[in-house]
This record gives sequence, C-alpha cells and structure tokens, in this order.
Amino acid sequence: MIPWVCIENERKRASHDDNLMVSSVSNNKEKLNTNNEFESALKKEGYNQLLLIVTEECNLRCKHCAFSGEYPNNRTHNNVFMKWETANKAIKLFYEGYYSVKSIKPNLIPAISYYGGEPLLNFPLIKKITGLVNQLFPEKVHFNLTTNGTILTNEMLDFFIMNDYFLTFSLNGYQREHDRLRIFDDGTGTYDIVWTTLQKIRNKNPNYYEKYCGISTVYDYGTDLDKLYVFFKNREWLLPKYFRLGLISGDFTQWYSRYSAYDRERFFSSLRFLKELYIQQIETGIRPDKFLQQLCGRELQHILNRTQGVVEKNILLPYTATCLPGSKIAVYPDGSLHCCERINQQFSIGNVETGIDKDLVDSLLKKYKEQIIEDCTTCPITRLCNICFSSVGSSGKFEKSPFDYCSIWLETMKSSFSLLWTLYEKGVTEDTISPDCGEPHQTGVNQATNTIDFCAL
Repeated sequence: MIPWVCIENERKRASHDDNLMVSSVSNNKEKLNTNNEFESALKKEGYNQLLLIVTEECNLRCKHCAFSGEYPNNRTHNNVFMKWETANKAIKLFYEGYYSVKSIKPNLIPAISYYGGEPLLNFPLIKKITGLVNQLFPEKVHFNLTTNGTILTNEMLDFFIMNDYFLTFSLNGYQREHDRLRIFDDGTGTYDIVWTTLQKIRNKNPNYYEKYCGISTVYDYGTDLDKLYVFFKNREWLLPKYFRLGLISGDFTQWYSRYSAYDRERFFSSLRFLKELYIQQIETGIRPDKFLQQLCGRELQHILNRTQGVVEKNILLPYTATCLPGSKIAVYPDGSLHCCERINQQFSIGNVETGIDKDLVDSLLKKYKEQIIEDCTTCPITRLCNICFSSVGSSGKFEKSPFDYCSIWLETMKSSFSLLWTLYEKGVTEDTISPDCGEPHQTGVNQATNTIDFCAL
C-alpha cells in the first residue's frame, strides 16, 4: 500500500489559502560578502544557457497560465516584443561569457531557448537570432522553443527542421481536458489545432518528430487522471517520444480554491488507484509506462538520483536546489537579465548593456539566505531539497508558499524512503524504478543546466 501521507502531502503542496502565504524570518541576519566568491563561481559555472523571452504577448488566454492574472506575483500578458537591438546585445553578452567558461569546461554545449508569451509571434526575430548565433558559434548550438502549437506555419516548421530546433508543444491530453484550460480569448478550445499540427509534423518528417519534438502536459484537481492515462496509453504511437508531466502550481495563488470537496476526492481517488498500479507493476518486475513514472515515481527517482558521498558545499548557496545566478541567463524584452524564465521580473541580476551586476547578485543572495535558507543547517534532507529562486520568488521578496512547505516535503521524503525500502525488500531493482528517460538531442543541455526534463513515451 502507498503511505497515505504521500497522497496527503500532494494535496497540501497543491492547494493552500492566502493566510498560509507568510514567511518566518529570523532576526539573526548573517551578512554574506559574495562578490569575490560569485565572480570565481561564475567563471566555472556560468553561461550554460541563454533564455530569450522574445515577447510577453500570447494569442491564447489559458486559464491556468502563470501570466493569466491568477498569480499575483507574476506579470500578465502585455503587447511587448523584444527588439533586435536587445537580442543582439544579449547574444554577444552570452557569447563572451560562454567562451570564458568553456576554457575551463571544454565539453560545455551552448544552448539557446525561446519563451513567451507565445514566442512564434516574434518569428522574424527568432530567424534573425538564429542567423547570428550560427555565425558566431563554430560548434553546434542546441536551440529549444516552447510553443502552444496553434500558429506554426510550414515556413516556420521548415526553418526549425533545417536548424535542428527542439520544439516543445503544450498538450494537456484528451480534447475535453485540453480545451478546459487551453483556450483562445473567445473561449474556444485549441485541441484540434494542436493535434493537427503534431500530426502534420509526424507525417512530414517522422525522423524529426521522433528526435526533436516533445509535449508538455499539466493537470490539476479538475483533471480526470484515469482518462488522461488512457489517452497516453492509446495514442502512444501518435505522440512525440518525449514528454513531461506536471501539476499546475499552487504557489502564491488561489487557483485550487475553485474545486469542491467532491472534485478533490475524485482526483485523489484516481491518483491513489494509479499509484497502486504503478507499484504493482514495479513489484512484478514490469517497468511502468512513462506516464506512471512521471505521475507517481518522481519522489523515488529523486531519492535514487540524489548526491551521495562527501560533497563540498558551495559557499554562495550551500543549501536548497537553486542554481547559481548567471548559470542560466533569462533576458526579457526590456533587456533586463534574470536567473531563469520562471522567476518573476522583480529579481533582476543585470541588463544587456552592462552585463551581470555583482551588486544585484549580492543583494539577491543575501535576501535568499536571510529569508529562505537560515534554517537549512538543521534539515536532515538537504540533498533532497527542491526549492529554488523561482519557487519562492514572491513580490519583491522570497517566501515559502505554503509557509510550512519544508515540513510537508520532509514528510513526503520520509514516506518515499519507506516505500523505496519496502520495494527493495521485495527484490525490486533500481533499474525498474528509474525511468527510461528520453534525453533528446540536447543531452548536453540536460547535464549543464538541468532544465530539460523529458521522458520517452
């Protein structure tokens, strides 16, 4: 049986009230002098990936979107597009930083990713950027683009195929589920368009579809998980090989308050059933299909993949799972630099004119240390932490949402360890538990930045 706390903790992580959105900060504020340490770390770990938010506009109005207005710590959609001058400066900044790091890490592979809004709305800029990048970088660059899949033209597709772009399409499963949230401004669903787009690529270039396409699926309490599971099982041969599955965030939002007690019970009943199915498959020596691995096995895989042995702590960020500012560089249309595309715009670390600002980074790290990691020294699972800048970035400050997030995660890990050891006692091997993770052509991106998290269907 699955420990009930595994189910209950998922409930707590996803749904919480505004009155939980507070952070306890100690009065003992240890000061941290970071400039020298940061400069040294940046030369070793910086400039792995450039993320370009080429527009803040989108042709859809998905109900659950981070920029829909449901998340008060984030911006909303704006008719703002990145200009060539900004992109040009961003690329040259990344180019200089990348090669300074590559002299120390010769196997580093340059990666450039596009986000929005809907990035295809600024396709002319994407073409121009690609031309400059191919001109500057003698080695192969890994291009990645996330799209809603509704405005991909034949011209765009031919261009992406020619330049080996990895495309991630947002597809929330079967039609009713997808159209429940992913809609145009007039409320019309988008499933038919996205599905037609995917099949067009599959028929046009099966090799590209298999190697360079993936889907991103999200779900919440309104999702019929049983139907979603059947959808992926029955259409496996029609879907891209790579996919990722995630719960719609409940951080800094009242999104889950819309669901009734009945909705919640129906959802968790389905989740319990699928988790039991996942464990049954493992116990009988059957490697679970990738949908169940993503839905039910992540905590176990997280434990198996944890850092083991004696590891020297990073003096700048000794705790949590957050990355070094500057390891990834997200550039917004206004030219401001940020740690990644997921953190809100109130935590800038520089701009394309002057580069990474060490004083801004120093302020960011001090704030993070004071507001988030001051209690980490007593935590028994520091190597299993999943907190990062983006997950705790509120309105100008860092705070855990809910405030007892660490306690919830600790109980989740305890239960997962218990389940893992029970499986070991029954003769289950790590190979059965760990997924056959699909690492598309940008394996280097995965190793360098830990941002590509796909599993093969």
